[in-house]
Parts: sequence; C-alpha cells; structure tokens
Amino acid sequence: MEEDRIGIKDRILETATILFAEKGFDGISMDELAKAANVNKSMIYYYFSSKDGLLVSLIQKHIGEFESLFSQVQIQKSAHIRAAMREVVTLAIDYISKNKNIMTILMQETMLKTPKTKLDIFTFINPVWDKIENSLRLSFNEMKDVSIIDKMLSVSLFTNFVFIINRIDLDDEEELGRIRSDYVDRVTEIIGNLLSYPKK
Repeated sequence: MEEDRIGIKDRILETATILFAEKGFDGISMDELAKAANVNKSMIYYYFSSKDGLLVSLIQKHIGEFESLFSQVQIQKSAHIRAAMREVVTLAIDYISKNKNIMTILMQETMLKTPKTKLDIFTFINPVWDKIENSLRLSFNEMKDVSIIDKMLSVSLFTNFVFIINRIDLDDEEELGRIRSDYVDRVTEIIGNLLSYPKK
C-alpha cells in the first residue's frame, strides 16, 4: 500500500514536471494535471495541499537530488584548479541535460516579477555553489572572492545550456556529446576568468 502511495506521488510529480515545462505553471489546471497523471484531483490535494505546494515539492525534490550529486564531489588538493572546476562544470551540465524540464520551470519562475514560490534558479543553485566554492577555496588559495555578479553570471552560463540543447534539438547523441564537451570547456574558461585563477 505504501508502495502504491509513493508511486502515485511520483507520477504526479513527473507529470507536473512535463506539463509545467511545456505550458507553464499558469497554463495547466489541476483538472488537466489529474487527467494526465491518471489520478483523482483529490489525490493531488492530499499529497501537496495546493498547486503552489506541488510546485514547491517538485523544486525541493530536485534541490535534494542536485545537492546529493554535488556532495559526492571530492576536490583533490593535488589537482589543478582548472581541472577541479571542469569536473564541477561537467556535473552541473550533465544534471541540467538530464533535467531540462525542471530547469525550464525554474527559469520561468525566475523571470516572473511575482513568482509562485520563493524558489528560483538562484536559490536552487546557491547552496551547491557555496559548498563547491568553499571546497575550492580550501584547496586553492589563489581564488578571489566571488561577487554576486560573478555568481549570477556563472549560474546563467549553466542554465543557458538548456536553451542551447532545446534550440538545436539533436537526435545524434555523438554530436550532442561533442557540443556538451565544448560547452563545458568554454564555461570552465569563462568561470576561470571570473574567479581569476591562473590559466594552465
């Protein structure tokens, strides 16, 4: 029975992720969501209390996954800072590639003057950014302090990958892999310039 409940909750979250990304949060009614998820509308209210609550749960689920992924990153003191940063950028871009819909939703919320929640792209990435910055600073004392502008520029570089892969819409996995690798290299280079670590 517990397994069934978890299955229903996950199905609602997965369906909401697809629909909110495709049509926007305001473009989907609870009736449409219930029909697409093949559940009774009352089940959505049971698990999430409201449409806003569903959106918050959806974003928090991905924040947890994102933080868990980056908690596994081990910055080696023996590594060069550029190699360490490239590893971090690669993980971020890979996560974004696999979770385009949640990133689209976060970008939509970030652009709104009156977002439905206080969770946007910056609150999504900030906790992870702070952990990685602290780890890098412990290993590499040549890092300068990161300004809010530097941080926001860096976050934008990560999230813009969604626009790129949506724009090119490639079915060729090899070509997409090449584009991803090029993008990781360029983002690593730009962030390196922002943080003023030496090129090697």
